[in-house]
Amino acid sequence: MARLLIIEDSPTHRAEIRAALEPSQLFDSILEAEDGLVGLKLLLSESVDVVLCDLHMPGLDGEKLLHIKAQKGVSAEIPFLFLSATQDLDQHVRLLENGASDTITKPFHPAELVARLRLHLKLKRLQDELREKNTMLARLSTTDPVTGLRTRRYAAEVLNIEWIRARRYRSPLSVMRPTSTTSST
Repeated sequence: MARLLIIEDSPTHRAEIRAALEPSQLFDSILEAEDGLVGLKLLLSESVDVVLCDLHMPGLDGEKLLHIKAQKGVSAEIPFLFLSATQDLDQHVRLLENGASDTITKPFHPAELVARLRLHLKLKRLQDELREKNTMLARLSTTDPVTGLRTRRYAAEVLNIEWIRARRYRSPLSVMRPTSTTSST
């Protein structure tokens, strides 16, 4: 279930975006915000996969919203695309350097809008999948898959962390290493 958040002050432009996207069936749900403040509230309270935001809006504009989003701890993995009526290259570069995923110039062509959103949605899904696989690999590297017990690698990692902590606080560190003995009688 893919969810899009459109932050656009013009009801006409929001309707154009929705009309361009509906035939593609790219998103199961499309949320709309009429300004940056409402968009920020939705971004903080709703789970979204992609944000499409107008750059120039009264009050909280797109660039300010991008900075506040980062300060509020909103995931940087959510693609944040801007729509802009200007072709100010310096501003577009600044946006990309500050965390924007892409900029699309208005008026946009519906096919280009759909293609860019499809691309960023695919990239997000691949990144989510990669993050999940990395978490699984990290867990497998420290846990025996058969017994569910922690491995020697886990013990070595914990020992290293505790060793560093003991040195930093100049506190003693004791280590016990259990062994098993079997009698062959």
